[in-house]
Parts: sequence; C-alpha cells; structure tokens
Amino acid sequence: MAKFRRQLPRERRLKPFSKWGAAIKPGDPRLEKIPTTRKGPVWMHWRAARAFIEMVNAAAEAGFTMRANNALRRIKWETKAEFEAALRKKYPKLTLREAKRRLGWKGPHNLGLAVDIGAPFPPWTPAFAWKAKQQAHPMYDWLIDNAALFGFTPYNYEPWHWEFYLSKEDWLQLPDNSGTYHPPQIARAKTMANYSRRNFQQGVEAENTNTTAQNLLTVATNTQIIAEISLDTIDELGLLYDFNTGKWNDSAT
Repeated sequence: MAKFRRQLPRERRLKPFSKWGAAIKPGDPRLEKIPTTRKGPVWMHWRAARAFIEMVNAAAEAGFTMRANNALRRIKWETKAEFEAALRKKYPKLTLREAKRRLGWKGPHNLGLAVDIGAPFPPWTPAFAWKAKQQAHPMYDWLIDNAALFGFTPYNYEPWHWEFYLSKEDWLQLPDNSGTYHPPQIARAKTMANYSRRNFQQGVEAENTNTTAQNLLTVATNTQIIAEISLDTIDELGLLYDFNTGKWNDSAT
C-alpha cells in the first residue's frame, strides 16, 4: 500500500539580513545555546532557541531524539563577487542559480533564525544524499504536523532546514527573563494531540485495510467452496463437457 503524503506546509522564508541592516555575530547577547550533535555549542537568536528547545522536548515525548547540526553561521564573504566565486568552486557542475539554493549568503542562518537538524542519524543530517530518506522518516511527518506550533516553517528544498519567522522589531530585542518564548504546556499539548490523532487515524486506516483483506479472503474462500460444490455436482450427475458443441452431456448417453 502506497504511503500517503500530505501537502507540505507553505514556506515563509525570511528576508536576507541585508534588508535588515546587519547580521547577528557570535557573542551577541541575543544568542542562546540549543541542543546539538556537535561537541561545541550551537547558537540561535534567543526567541528561536527557546522555541527550538520546546520543540525538541515535544519531539522527545513523541519518541524522536531531535538535535541541531548547525544554526548560526558567520559571514564568510564580504562581497557578492566573492560569494559567487566560492559557489563556482564548490559546485562546478551546477548553474549559479542552482548553487545558491545549496549555499546561502546573507540569509536566515546569519540572523540566528535557521536551524539544520542533525539527529537522529541516520537519516538526519544536512546532506542531499539523505534527502529522500529524511522525507520518508516518521520525524519528517511529525515536523510537518507540529513545527508551526513552535514558530518554525520549512524550506521544502532541504527537509533538514527549518526557519523561525520573526519580525525585525522582535529580532532586535534583548532576551527577557521568562525562560521561554512559546507557552510550553499549550504547545506541547497541541503537539501531542496532533500526534495522537494522526496515530489514531493511521490505526483506523490499517484496521479498515485489514477488514477489506479479510472480506476479500472470505469471498475467495466462498468462491472456492462454490467451485468445489459445482465439481462434486458434476461428478454426481455424471456430466461431461463436450468441447465441440460447448454443452454439458449426460455421460450415460
């Protein structure tokens, strides 16, 4: 039975930081750590970081050990020309437009508002070789259903990449002392409700499929019984089939 694939959530990509005026740099007081697969710390804007931690906790309750591979990135190129030269060197077989989809410059990672998921591995890692397996993984379905509850939206070209949509005004604000950004009890309750409803629906579909299979088996069994009865009847009546005339004849005649 083919796996049902729902429509992907609508992307809500962030504007490049060039339109905001500046990137966020390591050491900025607006940065906070997030759970990661790396030995060193991984940072996001405090609003995104707190929301990501809440999402990680909710994913754990659903059975997934979600971790970040990377988030905040330093600016490597000062000019557009330097950036495009780096693209041509890294992706010589791709067009410039295709290469820009794989490597960003002045984007949400530089704002501290994008995260690349790196666990559980396999298949979660920022690599196109694992893209198909990530899209077939149960955690991808979970993210599609629930990431928006925590403020994260997808970049459908890269299933491991999720962005935290934020206004410039909120991005400029320093951390508060609330310790969280999204109400954890409400978000987690909604998440578990969605996941439970999905599991229930899958269970009903599986039960219906099983019932259909049982009905088909019953029909097949009944057909076999009818066929056997017909053969017994033919034997008892002593009938023979005449292939020349296409009729049943009494074998006694």
